[in-house]
Amino acid sequence: MEQRQKMISSMYPLAKLLTAILSIILSAIYDWRMAYLVILPGCLILSAIDGRFKSYAKKIIITLVLFLFMIFLIKFLTDNSDSRVYFDLGFLTIRDQGIKNGLLQTQIFVAMGSALLLFFETTDMEDFMISLQKLNISHVVSYVILSTMQMIPEMISRSAVIMQARSEER
Repeated sequence: MEQRQKMISSMYPLAKLLTAILSIILSAIYDWRMAYLVILPGCLILSAIDGRFKSYAKKIIITLVLFLFMIFLIKFLTDNSDSRVYFDLGFLTIRDQGIKNGLLQTQIFVAMGSALLLFFETTDMEDFMISLQKLNISHVVSYVILSTMQMIPEMISRSAVIMQARSEER
C-alpha cells in the first residue's frame, strides 16, 4: 500500500517537470475548461494517489483561490458589456461576459499553479538536482535552483513569525 501511495513521488523528477510544462502548454492552447475541468482536478487526484492530498489542497486553496478571487473581482468591477446579468449590487455587477473573461485570463495561472505545486509537493529537491546534473546542467545553475527552493520555505516561516509577533504586539 505504501508503494502505491508514493507512485507520483517515485517518478523521475524531470518527467514530472515535463508533465507540468505540458499541462501549462495544453492550457494555453485550449480554452479555460482544460485548466479548470481537467488539469486542476487531475492534479488533485494525483496528489490523493500519492497520499499528499491535504497538504496539496491546502496550498492550492491558499495560493490559487485568493489570487483568482481578486482577479475575478477586478473583472466584475471593470466589465461594462451588455451581456446577461447574474447578480447586481449596484457597485458590483456580475455579468456573463465578466465571468468568461475571468475564466480566460486565469486559465494559465490555474494550470501553472496546480501543476507546479504538485511537482514541488511530490519532488525531493535532492533528486531534482541529481537529475539536472545527469543532463550536464551547470553546477552553478543547480546550486541557484536548490538555494532558491530552500529559501522560499525559510522566508515563509520567517514572515509567519513576524506576523505573529505583530499581532501579539497589538
